[in-house]
Amino acid sequence: MKKTAEEYSIPSLGLDMTIIVKFYMQLLAKKLKHLDIDRYFFLLLIINYSKDCITQQHLCNQLKIDKTVMVRIVDYLTRKGYLKREINPKDRREYFLMLTLKAKKNIPKIITAVKELDTIATLGINKSKLETFYSSLKNIKENLKNEHVV
Repeated sequence: MKKTAEEYSIPSLGLDMTIIVKFYMQLLAKKLKHLDIDRYFFLLLIINYSKDCITQQHLCNQLKIDKTVMVRIVDYLTRKGYLKREINPKDRREYFLMLTLKAKKNIPKIITAVKELDTIATLGINKSKLETFYSSLKNIKENLKNEHVV
């Protein structure tokens, strides 16, 4: 019988984070299965919480996503009726991304599902430990962000 990734006990932050993200995103998709999309929920939330018009390039930079991958994501969400693109009148090479009414209607459902899943994921962890955990995650992100990928 084949071992699972956890049974190999490989001490790796990257492996643990990958497994957690896979579990989380699968459960989030399951909670939101009534929507006609099965991924990219957090991209919609980022756009929703951005104060100004947000561009595809800004999202690429913020999420460390390749431009061609971002185009595919935006195309998917546009086809599904969640996003619309608008050319920046000041720079015609740039596209602003905006949520459609359909997306705005579903944002509260996504937020609720994320909060529910966060509650499940952090069961049994007291407030002090959670604050330390989120602080540590922020440090890890900053440490890795400062490394140069070749």
